[in-house]
Amino acid sequence: MAARKTAIDLMVNTDWLLKHLDDPDLVVVDCTWTLKDAARRGRELYLDRHLPGARFLDIEKVADTASPYATMLPTPEVFASAMGELGISRDTRVVVTADGYTSGRGWFLFRVMGHPWVRILQGGNDAWALKNYPLEAGEPPVVEPRSYIPAPETERVVALHEMKEIIATGSAAVVDARNTPRFTGEAGLSHGDLPGGHMPGAVNIPYGRFLDEHGGFVSPETAARIFAEHGVPESGSVVVTCGSGISALVPGLMLEQLGRDWRLYDGSWNEWVQQPDTPKVISRAEGGSK
Repeated sequence: MAARKTAIDLMVNTDWLLKHLDDPDLVVVDCTWTLKDAARRGRELYLDRHLPGARFLDIEKVADTASPYATMLPTPEVFASAMGELGISRDTRVVVTADGYTSGRGWFLFRVMGHPWVRILQGGNDAWALKNYPLEAGEPPVVEPRSYIPAPETERVVALHEMKEIIATGSAAVVDARNTPRFTGEAGLSHGDLPGGHMPGAVNIPYGRFLDEHGGFVSPETAARIFAEHGVPESGSVVVTCGSGISALVPGLMLEQLGRDWRLYDGSWNEWVQQPDTPKVISRAEGGSK
């Protein structure tokens, strides 16, 4: 298992970033993303406003686009090509930001590909704007392509066959970060015409619980209390999941800060619900469990 970072290593604040924004080895990556049923998509929001020089990482394109399941992690080759086009090499220090909660997914993309130095801007674009720090609009900057060599950390990800065993044996706690109606089955999945529901034994902690009133991430101490309130053991392995592996990285990031042993089930409910042999729990209104 890869070494865990501490809380102080994972985030930078707006003042730090303003001071280092022009460092030649530092790149700001904006990974704003929204669900397909949102009024505006991530790229539109990026074009409206972004930090000076920020480069846009499209979560839906830097993915396994050949997969039938939404926003699955990209192959190392796809990631390397995308980072090269963004002018990023393994020597680049990367600060990830977003409008909203998706900086966790951006951070994880870099970490699972073994990037040595990646941090999250605490509070994201909103925190930057609240300080009245400079913003830009329009297309991303033209940059010189670079060579990127990934070093994938595959142990950070759970595959479908492993997830089946975890659910069958209870060998890890499972935290589902979706909003409660989708977890119970009262609402369907936003990715296509798929029913809601959850895996047997999963604990529902909506990702918004880990965000403060300004949209920043809560402290590790607060996160630990939230996990405890929902019955997540203080030790042992944890698997995070959601609809398609994006909001799951909010509790995942919290677990990373706490130094916990955790992994992402990347396929999440989008993959699980489409398997004929996986156990599923849905609300009574939808007909019970199967």
